[in-house]
Amino acid sequence: SQVDKWSIYDAAVWCDELVSDGAGGTEPRARFDHAFTQREPALQIIQTIAATMQGTIWWGGGKVFLSVDKPADPARIFTNANVLEGTFSYGSVGLSTRSSAAMVTYRDRSNNFENAVDAMDRPHMIDRFGRNQTEVAALGVTRWSQARRAARYELLTDELEAETVTFAVGFADALIEPGQILEIRDELRNRARQGGRTQSASNHFFVLDSDLVL
Repeated sequence: SQVDKWSIYDAAVWCDELVSDGAGGTEPRARFDHAFTQREPALQIIQTIAATMQGTIWWGGGKVFLSVDKPADPARIFTNANVLEGTFSYGSVGLSTRSSAAMVTYRDRSNNFENAVDAMDRPHMIDRFGRNQTEVAALGVTRWSQARRAARYELLTDELEAETVTFAVGFADALIEPGQILEIRDELRNRARQGGRTQSASNHFFVLDSDLVL
């Protein structure tokens, strides 16, 4: 009763979407094939399952929600006008934490569910940052194709998500959820003002926070 079924359903639709199996056919994007033989905390079990689909769980409003890392429209747009002090602070991810090779351990259903390892390299990342290897234990994964997608996900994440941004907002803009995509429109980077606020309004007039050139 404390699990939000609609976030689970949304994740299930994403997991059931057919993708290439690497052998000329198709298969669901993500499957979880595992039997829990020991009692474990419920939240830990849900998080274990969520990790198979590159997801995470979070608690809010008395329920457990599941968020999956998948394409989506931005849930909120932040500009210099709706962040405190109008500034964004940027940082970069350390070179030593950016993986250029991945080793994914899974149980191969085609080999009596014995442990198997799928390895993937990103040569151009190795050339830039050296060989930094990450190891992933893909619990519940029993297909080479899904293990390969897990390896690709880890490497592309480290390659493409190489920057962080920090900013502060007021209560009106704080209702965002983990896993949502946010769009940043920073005029100091874009060299153009792309957002503002309304200071006051009446039946016939809007007072903006700065001059507007039409």
